[in-house]
Amino acid sequence: MFLGGDRVVLDEDIICILPKATATASKDTRRTISKAIGGGRIQAVEGVEKTLLLCEKNGRYQVYASPISSERLCLRNE
Repeated sequence: MFLGGDRVVLDEDIICILPKATATASKDTRRTISKAIGGGRIQAVEGVEKTLLLCEKNGRYQVYASPISSERLCLRNE
């Protein structure tokens, strides 16, 4: 899936696509995202961050911050 800039992730690696404004609503999601950010595993795509994607590859979590809206990314993922 194309996230903007030159960043692409595999669909099967995506766990969830969240609007940045609501990404901290769930305690478990907030904790997982905080761990990934604290571990230096966040990749920002150029532009204003609108969406956070939580991905897992080889047992490691990675967070991507995308300037593309979560609605548009979800449509691409169908």
